[in-house]
Amino acid sequence: VAAHPGVTVVKSINGDDANTAPGVAVAAGSTMDVTFVVTNTGDVKLSPVTVTDDAIASVSCPATELAVGGSMTCTGALAAPAVGDTHTNTATVSGTPVLADGSPALGVDGLPLAATSDTDSAHAFVAAHPGVTVVKSINGDNADAAPGVAVAAGSSMDVTFLVTNTGDVRLSPVTVTDDAIASVSCPATELAVGGSMTCTATLAAPAVGGTHTDTATVTGTPVLANGLPALGVDGLPSAATSDTDSAHAYVAAHPGVTVVKSIN
Repeated sequence: VAAHPGVTVVKSINGDDANTAPGVAVAAGSTMDVTFVVTNTGDVKLSPVTVTDDAIASVSCPATELAVGGSMTCTGALAAPAVGDTHTNTATVSGTPVLADGSPALGVDGLPLAATSDTDSAHAFVAAHPGVTVVKSINGDNADAAPGVAVAAGSSMDVTFLVTNTGDVRLSPVTVTDDAIASVSCPATELAVGGSMTCTATLAAPAVGGTHTDTATVTGTPVLANGLPALGVDGLPSAATSDTDSAHAYVAAHPGVTVVKSIN
């Protein structure tokens, strides 16, 4: 009588089947709990039954054989991927069809059956939370509130932009622009987590008695160490993060008037 062996494996990460990318969101730095539900779907005993995973060195199973219709849950553990990154790994189950006495079961051709197998993949990701700030100063003064810093008539104002990566993922590229300055010079085009840089520019002082206000904008694109897009909380590539900051300046006027009166 021909045997018709079959086996399935359903792999889950933190209890989620996670078959479709990007899969289940996991915490940064956590250990992912991986389970493998193995079921004998055929009409003959399977022995031995082995479960392996292409990313887990050791999978622990409660048994090495399964009766017809029997199931077991195997377990493993895996470190979460990097912030903004994804993880995919595939489980493989293999079971050898045997009779009750352990001798090989025969297939439709009357010959001993080869092992039957199945695979299942699972996906996980760690959401990135990008952030960036810019603090703009004129002549070393933050100058957030109007009228801002007093500057000398006819002078050239020194403008600085302190840019900081306040998120949990690298930003590249990082660009700084200003609505009144044609060119802002920065020492780098990317910032590591927690990194800062100071960009610089110059601007002519306003007219005597006049005021000046302009706004800086910083934009940073969240990326992984390999330059690929970092994933956000929705599992999709995270959009660029940005911030703005304005600064004010004025040139004080010193009005005066004289009168000279003459008779004859």
